[in-house]
Amino acid sequence: MDNLVLYIYNFILHVSFLTLLPLLVVAAPFTRRLREGFFNYFGLLSRAQRDFLKGAQKAGGRFYLIHGVSVGEIKLAGAVIEEILKRDPAAYFALTSTSPESVLTASKIQPAGRVMPLYFPIDIPLFWSFFLKAVKPREIYILEVDLWPNFIIAAAVREIPVYLLNGRISDKTFNFYSKIPRFARSLFSLPAMFFMQSSSDREKAVKLGADGKTSIVAGNMKFDTAVSPADPAKIAELKNAIVSSFGSDEYGLVICAGSTHPDEEEMLLDIISACAARGGEGGTLLIIAPRRVERADDIAAMAIKRAGRENVIKFTGFSGGAFPPVRESAAGKASSPDVLVIGCMGYLSAAYSLSDAAYVGGTLSAADIGGHNIIEPAAFAVPVIFGKNVRNFRDAASALLESPGVIMAGSGDELKIALEKLFDPQKRRELSCAGVKTLEIMSRNSNVTKRIFSIIKG
Repeated sequence: MDNLVLYIYNFILHVSFLTLLPLLVVAAPFTRRLREGFFNYFGLLSRAQRDFLKGAQKAGGRFYLIHGVSVGEIKLAGAVIEEILKRDPAAYFALTSTSPESVLTASKIQPAGRVMPLYFPIDIPLFWSFFLKAVKPREIYILEVDLWPNFIIAAAVREIPVYLLNGRISDKTFNFYSKIPRFARSLFSLPAMFFMQSSSDREKAVKLGADGKTSIVAGNMKFDTAVSPADPAKIAELKNAIVSSFGSDEYGLVICAGSTHPDEEEMLLDIISACAARGGEGGTLLIIAPRRVERADDIAAMAIKRAGRENVIKFTGFSGGAFPPVRESAAGKASSPDVLVIGCMGYLSAAYSLSDAAYVGGTLSAADIGGHNIIEPAAFAVPVIFGKNVRNFRDAASALLESPGVIMAGSGDELKIALEKLFDPQKRRELSCAGVKTLEIMSRNSNVTKRIFSIIKG
């Protein structure tokens, strides 16, 4: 390990932590992630977590630590847990993440009673000493990429094998570590194995210091999780919201825009409103599931300006009763699209399942996000449109684009052309028929998780 870089890193980290600590203490009661994860950030467990740990240990359980940052990464943990349980039926799981949404997702992963969701500790050696001493994981699995130095070093010191699953290394990350090559080589030499999404990702990992013999191109695990059906209860909730608000759930065309960003939503609303105004049998429904659900009110306000107040609703979940009816029928408003804005987590897959076509956000945003999950809507065999910024899913995009039902739009003008095809019945039928080819591609690229664990067990 390059001790100078590590020293500088820890010096900055400790000074920043001590400087901000009073602010963190004051803000904790008013900030959800601080309130929920306060103990975990220090490598400590809450009372409920300590009780869970004691119960598992009393039952003879062995813990495995799985870490992922985003909700999408945490969803992959379900497949990992399934494979580990095949090998070790007495396994329990500490599932760490960084946001309230992803920790909440972790709490819903099955099997119930085997998963302990936690917030990821701050990367300070003392905190990781507390955490690993308490949990005592047999193995550590990191989903995609989150190689915190003190975390990895603490595991190596305790001889806990670390596996990087579904690994990817962005150009930005590669360029950063390339500037500190000695430190990078030391850090990347510590994990036991790297299972990378693509040959490009593997090449970057090896250049940074990973052992070429234990760095493997495994494919994208998100192909595995995408084949899971959407939750029937959530589908029913969305249908109820649509019927109660718009009078019907029967439309000539339903488009879902998933994981969108501000400039994309405005672009989609303008294009789809213009297309709908030219006529469309049965009317049009646009479902917007933004990347940040707290933006739902702003999106709804923007949609009202384009489609009218009675054509827009915000969905925040359903707990019984009914939505107040807005109008008698959707068919009478064919000149303007109906717009349903999803303002709560966990409904994207259900929204895709109800749709005739999908647009995946983060792919045409000026913010250059790198793209969100283009695999998820493809599993429903509907036409899928996304922009050119798909570096987070580069190989998946290349594979899916073999299907005529998957379209990459390089600009706003190309997005307009792609969406206009959906309003042409003949062209839409052609795109929809290509869904068979899309499913063939999905099947060909699946079973990644099983292959990974066959290698680990071997």
